[in-house]
Amino acid sequence: MERLETEILIVGGGIAGLVATAAFANAGFETLCLDPENPTSKPDLRSTAFLMPSVDLLKRSNLWSRLAPHASPLKTMRLLDADPDAQTIREKADFLASDIGQDQFAFNIPNAILRREIGAHLETISNARLAAPTGFDHLTPRTNYALVRLTDGHVTRATLVIAADGRNSTVRSQLGIPVRKWHYGQSAIVFVVSWVTGFILVMLDMEQNPIGSVINLLVTTLVDLGVVAIMLKVYDAPESATFGDLWHPQQYLPYLAATVLTGIIVVVGLILLIVPGVIAAMMLLFVKFIVVDRKLGPIEALKESARMTKGHRMTLFLLVLAIAAINIIGAI
Repeated sequence: MERLETEILIVGGGIAGLVATAAFANAGFETLCLDPENPTSKPDLRSTAFLMPSVDLLKRSNLWSRLAPHASPLKTMRLLDADPDAQTIREKADFLASDIGQDQFAFNIPNAILRREIGAHLETISNARLAAPTGFDHLTPRTNYALVRLTDGHVTRATLVIAADGRNSTVRSQLGIPVRKWHYGQSAIVFVVSWVTGFILVMLDMEQNPIGSVINLLVTTLVDLGVVAIMLKVYDAPESATFGDLWHPQQYLPYLAATVLTGIIVVVGLILLIVPGVIAAMMLLFVKFIVVDRKLGPIEALKESARMTKGHRMTLFLLVLAIAAINIIGAI
């Protein structure tokens, strides 16, 4: 079994692990970073805020020149004290960076850009290596070093092992290092929903204003197409998405046909005792995305959406109900 030698072994290829790899390598240490996932397999749509001491570390690690063009300054911190029962804001306070003589509190950078730029920087450093997809399997501590078995079968000898593998760290758990946890009682929900209400509204208004309804359908379809296109672009490559991606006329006719067919199927289903219409809506929930993303024709997109949602339609229906409930509660 081949043994790898390194001075610093960093377990975890997230933002913390990548920055630590760059910092140690810049200080002259042989550094190996393990990332159990392929960095490009799942786009990270989150962002990270770096307070100024962290920005100083990025500068000392020769990373800031790459990251600065993509950084957004955080100049105001707003705290809201809300009454959960009355659902009102009781008090608001703004804290300005200028109050403490600073231009900003921190800089915010999208995680996808951080991973891309730090990864590119590490490729230029001879004493930094990023192993991906390769994970941590087992650690055996010795007096002056540690032996670490990797998921690819290799064994690495390292003078220092850094656990940057998240809050549920496997390294920390294996070594029996205790940790105290507490919960702030806060949650966040992020979601995107596409629906066929536009076509249904056009059908309902067709009798009173047929020309206007058709024009409305043609225009709203073009806008909806652009929204779907930019959502897909943000998911695939958030750093390269621009407002220009809203203009996406190449798939207009297939998208329009898919919208009309989906709307007709759902409307007919709703007429047939409602339940068939709900089932059809869940079955065809992803038609628009499939037309744009895979560039399929309307019939093929309908079939593919039906295939993708098979066995998951009740889950999708409950999700739609939950989202509707959240919107209703939020509007009260």
